[in-house]
Amino acid sequence: MHTYDQLIHTTTLVNTAGGGSYKSATGFFFSFWVDENKSGVQICLITNKHVVDGPTDYYFNVTLNQPGKDEPEYGSSHRFNGSIDEWVMHPKKDVDLAMLPFTARMSYPIENGRTVHVKGFTEDQVVGAESLKELLPIEEILMIGYPTGLIDEHNNLPVVRKGITATSVERAFNGKNEFLTDCTSFGGSSGSPVIRKTFSSTQGRKAAMNIGERCPFIGCSLCRIWLDKR
Repeated sequence: MHTYDQLIHTTTLVNTAGGGSYKSATGFFFSFWVDENKSGVQICLITNKHVVDGPTDYYFNVTLNQPGKDEPEYGSSHRFNGSIDEWVMHPKKDVDLAMLPFTARMSYPIENGRTVHVKGFTEDQVVGAESLKELLPIEEILMIGYPTGLIDEHNNLPVVRKGITATSVERAFNGKNEFLTDCTSFGGSSGSPVIRKTFSSTQGRKAAMNIGERCPFIGCSLCRIWLDKR
């Protein structure tokens, strides 16, 4: 499966409601190692704190796999919903992140034994302190999400935008662990994963590759992009 085929299944449109208001944003799937031996993973859905701070309920849809296969069946999805209390807020006040554990729900058979089609990022893909030194002041990036709530509802697919880093990722912008991008963002883009574009699509599907090998994860959209390097 080509990298692009995997990237379009790393996110979901997160809808929230409460107090008579409704809003939408982006959430992305991320796998954390459960121990230092990497014997297992905990898959979570990540978005910004401000997305789930205030509302009382949430829901999102995830595409289902074809029966007995790890391949998406476009036009077929399952809705997950629950209370905002299920989300875990990042302990640092200045880190605008919230997490929803998803492993149990993802692995539970849905609708006649079918499972959900999720492609998440991993800890190995996050650009660390040493890798930051390899980044140029200007890098091509991709941002995957749902600007203004825009979504291909029939296929349950996001919108992908391309841009560049507008400031150096390695250098803290104005003394904060942030950097700017020249990638148009709108309400609904909050929570969108931002990755460094390290591959070309000119070869078509001949350039098939694994998402974990060619998609360095560098940040999360918040109308501006932040990076927690501490």
